[in-house]
Amino acid sequence: MPSRRTEPGRAGGGQPPRRDLSRREFLRRGALGLGGCLWGWHAACGAAAPSNRLNLGCIGLGAIGGVHLTALASDPRVELRAVCDVDRERLRQARGVTAKRARGSADYRELLATPDLEAVLIATPDHQHATMAVAALRAGCDVYVEKPLAWGVAEGRAVVDTARRLHRIVQVGTQQRAQSHFRQVVELVRSGRLGEVKLVRCWKVGTGTPKAVPDSAPPAGLDWDRWLGPAPWRPFNAGLCPYHWRWYWDFGGGYLTDWGVHLVDIVHWAMGEDRPRSVEATGTFEPDAPHDTPATMDATFEYRGFRLSWSQNGFRGAPDRDHGILFYGSKGRLLVDRNGFQVTPGDLRLPPIGPGDFQLPRVKGHFDEFLTSVRSRSVPSSDAAVGHAASTACVLGNLALRLGRKLTWDGGAERFVDDPEADRLLARTPRAPYGW
Repeated sequence: MPSRRTEPGRAGGGQPPRRDLSRREFLRRGALGLGGCLWGWHAACGAAAPSNRLNLGCIGLGAIGGVHLTALASDPRVELRAVCDVDRERLRQARGVTAKRARGSADYRELLATPDLEAVLIATPDHQHATMAVAALRAGCDVYVEKPLAWGVAEGRAVVDTARRLHRIVQVGTQQRAQSHFRQVVELVRSGRLGEVKLVRCWKVGTGTPKAVPDSAPPAGLDWDRWLGPAPWRPFNAGLCPYHWRWYWDFGGGYLTDWGVHLVDIVHWAMGEDRPRSVEATGTFEPDAPHDTPATMDATFEYRGFRLSWSQNGFRGAPDRDHGILFYGSKGRLLVDRNGFQVTPGDLRLPPIGPGDFQLPRVKGHFDEFLTSVRSRSVPSSDAAVGHAASTACVLGNLALRLGRKLTWDGGAERFVDDPEADRLLARTPRAPYGW
């Protein structure tokens, strides 16, 4: 296992194994309804000598982070050296999960000072992903970070550039890439089984936005200032924290960055194109809602050669599916969600993908791929650049909605075309002392 105290080799171009831990699976099993990842993380575990274990720290121990921690505590390939959360009770429980072997801290900078720490898992709210990831990379650690990679485009670019400069591994939690049926879908589309695909539609149906409650003092044991981190200061509100932060622009991006990143990422993979050229969006907002993000939203992204549409609580590609992706090809259609896929007509998937087709390896687990990449210094299939592309597209969709006009995007420069007002929304100055 490479130590952070030594200079690692440059990451290569392989696609090592991994397994999917889907968002819905998280929500269906285990503690806080998020244990679906446990099977995916344990399935590939084998015996590992203590000297070959990855010295890992975990930052963010709430919903998904807590489930990750439970899985990792019994993973023989991992040595949990440190845990971090701004909630004192979560931190106490986490240390109990690790039998108090891991040191605990409310400050992620203290966690990064742990001797011999080799990697960090980040599962905080979205607005902290990038600043923590960059700090971990600079501290000599490889990083597993939940999606979206970053709150904004400039932040995501900082993670990509830092990882490349320091030759570090970054794995983004777009877990659908590890599911075999999603890989089969990518193979079918990239191998031309659907013919020419000019239109792809993604959708998500769902509710769960917060109700208005008054501001209040934060609960005992919660370090509210550290929870806010680089985001603008505001009073504590129980309708925002611990869960509903995702419906506020300062912290998340609504369903488009919460769910859309997963779906858009698969479209990018299948179509072999991840830079939209323009985006426009419309939406509706709940009257008197305390949050910022829309109740319904439709966005259209124009890519080279195809159009992608996103619908939240509008279009539904199948009456029994609350999310999914529909590829419209000249020879047929393909519908996929986390439960499987359907091709119409069915004979388009026959014969099986062969030597002359686009092929992907089948994988063991999403976190397993991260471990493989750390050991081999090879690039995971959901690395920082991949996660940045998916996050960027979704951020652009939200900006088009907020500005109320079509935006033209220069993907190479990562700037809008002749639109300085929109450009100013690509980055923000972090609140001191939680910046870069």
